[in-house]
Amino acid sequence: MVELRKPIINLVLIGDAGHGKSTLVGRLLSDLGRVGEATLARLRSLASRLGDEGRYLAFIVDKQLEERKRGHTIEVTSCEPLEVGGSLVKLIDVPGIMDWVGNTIAGIAQADAALLVVDAPAALAKDPGGLVGLREHITLAVAFGIEQAIVAVNKMDLVGYEEGAYAEARARLAKLMGGLGLRATAFIPISALHGDNVIRASENTPWYSGPTLYEALGGLEEPLRPLDRPLRLPIHRHYERGNIAAGVLASGKLSIGDEVVIAPSGGRGEVASMQAWGRGLDVAYAGDDVGIRIRGVARYHIKKGFVVGHVGDEAPRVARAFVGRVKVLSPRGLWPGFCPLAFCHQAKVPCRVGAILRRVEPGSGDVLEEQPKLLREDEVGDVLLEPLVPKQKGLVIEPYDELPQLARFVLRASVGRELGTITVAMGKCLEVEPY
Repeated sequence: MVELRKPIINLVLIGDAGHGKSTLVGRLLSDLGRVGEATLARLRSLASRLGDEGRYLAFIVDKQLEERKRGHTIEVTSCEPLEVGGSLVKLIDVPGIMDWVGNTIAGIAQADAALLVVDAPAALAKDPGGLVGLREHITLAVAFGIEQAIVAVNKMDLVGYEEGAYAEARARLAKLMGGLGLRATAFIPISALHGDNVIRASENTPWYSGPTLYEALGGLEEPLRPLDRPLRLPIHRHYERGNIAAGVLASGKLSIGDEVVIAPSGGRGEVASMQAWGRGLDVAYAGDDVGIRIRGVARYHIKKGFVVGHVGDEAPRVARAFVGRVKVLSPRGLWPGFCPLAFCHQAKVPCRVGAILRRVEPGSGDVLEEQPKLLREDEVGDVLLEPLVPKQKGLVIEPYDELPQLARFVLRASVGRELGTITVAMGKCLEVEPY
């Protein structure tokens, strides 16, 4: 039995569909020797038969036939952590196409840092429509507390590896990120398909003297883990055969033999075994991606979005209602009676805005208006949100000052044909009214 002791950073790759996220993950794994030559040859042949041989590296992580035929990621894929600079970096590949944004949120919600992958020609295009997904992903990353970001300006081969093209793309992306509240720790010109500046410095960019992507990954810092807080394991994946729940520990630690409860279903059992990447564990800590087999619970107790905690006074609480401080992002605003979907950690629950309690000054929180009828775009306020599901399917959420990892949320809804389904607000929970 082993324990994961090295610092771990959960890194999510974000950006629009077709900009090369999956290809970049495949390039990293391939160049680091994680994929055999026979496998690469087989995937190259398969990609050729499907009409795009250049996607063979993406097939390393896009394993579903539907993903390979469509040419874009659908499911969240996590890769066994890479050892970089004394840390373990786990890559999380998420969909770029907005049809699967729920899966994207699930990946972003468990991440500590982000790697933005941006197609250089798209970044240089006069029409900004090619970066709609990137803008949404950055907004979601900020909403879920991501503060570290690396930017990979991909497909530099398509702009002739020109320094001027890279400089202009970098300036545009820095402006976009700054306007949305995310700061980049590094910008790197790369070609994921050809391997330029991914693991090794490229001869095609003699004007670039910064780190390779692999070196930049080594500069990421593990966030402070709330090991002294109650155990919270939001379930991202579950396997009915064997009563297995899997996900990233948000807080606390978990040991074999611990008695646990699953909220909101109420199932109680004992941790019979734990694994991470095929290795058995005695103890898991906040930040670890683990699978646990729970003895004594029924299969319907374990669902995505449910939360595992220890039995007792510090067990997870199900919210009858909660107060959230939100920033409104929708041009239509937010009002009492509005019914969006709330995304929090791995959970997705329909909610109703029961009341707008107050409008506040961004930053200071000073009250500007009590019980306004509407919160407009870019305004900040405190709202009462009521989950529209029974307790057994309810939402586990925590006050921000107790556990930020389970307090952050976004609200999404359809706001008409022109805008479609968008993120209408992002926020954090201030207080919970439990059942």
